[in-house]
Amino acid sequence: RGSRFCGASIGPAPIRRGRRVVSNVMASLAPAAPRLPAAAMALRRFLAAPATRRRLLTAAAMLALLAVSPRGRRSLRSTLLALGDWLVRLRQPTPRRDFLTGVVDLGQPQPGSDDSRGRPGAAAKVDPCRFADFGAVFPSWLAEGLRRGAFDTMKPIQRKVLPLALGGRDVVGIAPTGSGKTLAFLVPAMVHVAGQPSPLRASDGPVALVLAPTRELAVQIGAVADGLMRFSRGAGGRGYQAAVL
Repeated sequence: RGSRFCGASIGPAPIRRGRRVVSNVMASLAPAAPRLPAAAMALRRFLAAPATRRRLLTAAAMLALLAVSPRGRRSLRSTLLALGDWLVRLRQPTPRRDFLTGVVDLGQPQPGSDDSRGRPGAAAKVDPCRFADFGAVFPSWLAEGLRRGAFDTMKPIQRKVLPLALGGRDVVGIAPTGSGKTLAFLVPAMVHVAGQPSPLRASDGPVALVLAPTRELAVQIGAVADGLMRFSRGAGGRGYQAAVL
């Protein structure tokens, strides 16, 4: 039925739209509530109270009044978009950055060995020389792509960067042309892309972004990346792929 609110007549259509907004907001909050501690339970009880529903419906009616003017519609749209972004971030899992913990820590001292000073029982840092040394960290399709591409022994820049990048550290690498920088950042990037927890949606955008100074270099990097990722695509053609913009 039509209602009167603050002296203005509200028809059935805005009320229905307001109820849909309230229902969508509450449905978006419901899956996220179990992830939160005591605050989530308090929020759930607050939303389940009849008085809360009445207040939300009143707020929806006020928003419907704001939507009458173009400026009000713009403000309402920006507010709803910000609320939607906040709800999406609330439901997203924490990105994974460290892929070496729990596996062999290739960049750290190994117990029971002698260090460079000859002290028994200290440690000597393991310096990985081959991509196969990271076999427990790489996805099977990436290991296969490296093997098919005849990438076996790592170059100095790759030996320095991979343990740091796969351990979740920020890295700045400087090396001359032809020194192997492309694989030094592509391989950790692919491990990070493949190792992120679900759900991954197309709306999330790219997980890894590579910036190149020229289009020719971007095409070259994209070709190397696609060659490594082609083994991730099974018979159905689904998997990872690179795009040059």
